[in-house]
Amino acid sequence: MSIVPWPACFVFFLLLLPTQPLHLGVVPRRAILSAPSLALVPSLLLPFPSLALETPPVTHLVRFGVRSPSSPPVYLTLGMYGSVAPASVASVLQLASGTYLANCVPSPARSTAREALEGRRAVASCEASRGEGAGYDGSTLWRIVKDERIDVGAVRSKFLGREEPAFPDEGMGVGVGVDAKGAVSVIKGGGGGFGFSITPTTGPHPSLAKHVVIGHVVEGLDSLAALNEVGVRKPSFGSGGELRDKPSRECRYGSYETGCTDYKPLQKWELVDVSVKKA
Repeated sequence: MSIVPWPACFVFFLLLLPTQPLHLGVVPRRAILSAPSLALVPSLLLPFPSLALETPPVTHLVRFGVRSPSSPPVYLTLGMYGSVAPASVASVLQLASGTYLANCVPSPARSTAREALEGRRAVASCEASRGEGAGYDGSTLWRIVKDERIDVGAVRSKFLGREEPAFPDEGMGVGVGVDAKGAVSVIKGGGGGFGFSITPTTGPHPSLAKHVVIGHVVEGLDSLAALNEVGVRKPSFGSGGELRDKPSRECRYGSYETGCTDYKPLQKWELVDVSVKKA
């Protein structure tokens, strides 16, 4: 038995409607096919249009590899939406080209001598390289939440103590959902630990509501899928059971507090061969 598609049934129902208003107690003797009724038929039989907004134009391409001691690099190419998120994209392009200049941030008070020593070393190293641009080359992939998000771009070494970019709340007309597979976003605002990071998305995640979409993965979705399978440390959730949107700044200065290693890869993965070009 064949089944009539519901749009066709809906059209048939419309054609049976009277062309004149109904009055209580009055039943039309027959349905009349009018010109307005016939005009509805072609559009309703066509496939329904997509509700997705148009993807913004890609203005720049950022390409980088991610490698571990036991694996060769896998590569991603990100298309940046410079026309709808200009300030955020400008900061990411500076980081990708190694030209991001920022002040050094003092080390916070630490509870152990070891952490305090590491904090002082990070600040001293930052001060010694004050005139040198920070960049993603040599930064790390620091968190993988399987089927949800991958956070890359945690600067380290002499750039560890740099003031982070304050990504504004922009890109409202992007038309790409923040949790769409392959969307690339940054955390709104700045400070708190890993504000340099960019997040290629692998699926929905509640914390992404605090992010701004600045582009999407144009090449390397297979690489993204491979990174999604990398082994990570078991998370230790806060009192409310929530995942931190980003670790506190103290995590960057050698702290071993709860949350600093949530979903951290078991091996160190670093960014290499970072490049930028106009689309």
